[in-house]
Amino acid sequence: VLSSGDRREVEIRGCSSWCVERIRQHLWKLVEERDGKICHINSALIDFYLWPYAKKHHKEMAHIPIHHTRCIYY
Repeated sequence: VLSSGDRREVEIRGCSSWCVERIRQHLWKLVEERDGKICHINSALIDFYLWPYAKKHHKEMAHIPIHHTRCIYY
C-alpha cells in the first residue's frame, strides 16, 4: 500500500503514462509500416484497453507485484 502522492506512487504513475506513450508510438509505427496509413489510436484508448485487460487476467498476472493506492488517479 502506498499513500497518494508518495514519491514511489507518483513515479509508478509517471512510468505507466510513459509506457502507454511508448506503446502508442510503436503501434503507430507498426500500422504505418503495415498499412501505409496513419494510426489514430490515442493514449487514452490504449489505457482504457489495458485496465480491463489487467482486471480480466489478474490470476495469470498474480506473480507481478502491484501497488495499491486510494486516490482520484485510479
